[in-house]
Amino acid sequence: MLENIVIYKRSEVADKAKQYQLTQILKEAEASTVHTSFRDALAKPGFSLIAEIKRKSPSKGVIRKNFNALELARSYQSAGASAISILADEHFFGVGVNYIKDVAASGHIQLPILYKEFVISEYQICEAAIVGASAVLLIVRILSDDELKRFIQLAHHLGLDALVETFTQEDVERALAAGARIVGINNRDLNTFKTNFAHTAQLKRDIPEDIITVTESGLHSHDDFTVMTEMGFDAALVGEAILKHDNVEHAIKGLLNNPL
Repeated sequence: MLENIVIYKRSEVADKAKQYQLTQILKEAEASTVHTSFRDALAKPGFSLIAEIKRKSPSKGVIRKNFNALELARSYQSAGASAISILADEHFFGVGVNYIKDVAASGHIQLPILYKEFVISEYQICEAAIVGASAVLLIVRILSDDELKRFIQLAHHLGLDALVETFTQEDVERALAAGARIVGINNRDLNTFKTNFAHTAQLKRDIPEDIITVTESGLHSHDDFTVMTEMGFDAALVGEAILKHDNVEHAIKGLLNNPL
């Protein structure tokens, strides 16, 4: 599945490259202003939640039929989320970059926004800055060492944070060598979609304390959050466990164990 998504993304990015010169979009990105630090939001005391916005996924199909990105973002903020992740992909996840732009420009959301995309090009990182995101997702296994280092540096140059996603020991080593300041560990293998918390715990032990760590995927309850807190994670990225509920504020407060 991951390989098919990357193939599609290469075609999609190639189409964008025909419309805009990289120097042109880079200049526009450099002129953009990021208002809220993603890293700072996750570094605050306590366990942080990055709440995700998407309409569907390749593995689950349609997750939320009654879909309004801005209303979801407002509910997430009200319920106590520390940041918001928005898929920048229309084809596989039913959302898209315009939703990020609309939420960021609404004036109602003060939380940092993660541009969650299968990033394979500088174009996408520049796009993230232009539409008002505070951070980009970089998946180690789809990038070369050179790309990973360059993309992290470009993100930082544009005032963005980079959440660098890993799944294996090699991924973690490559992320740290490339200069990652925020490392995500995906509990779900993107090829098989199976989750393994024991595997996550093993990887977490090798990450230095000064690196912000995020646990991703397969988290459904406050008990799961407790397990991840005990492992030493700073934050969790959660989508489906929130989006499948009609009352997303209730779902978030349940995960965080906040009074309803």
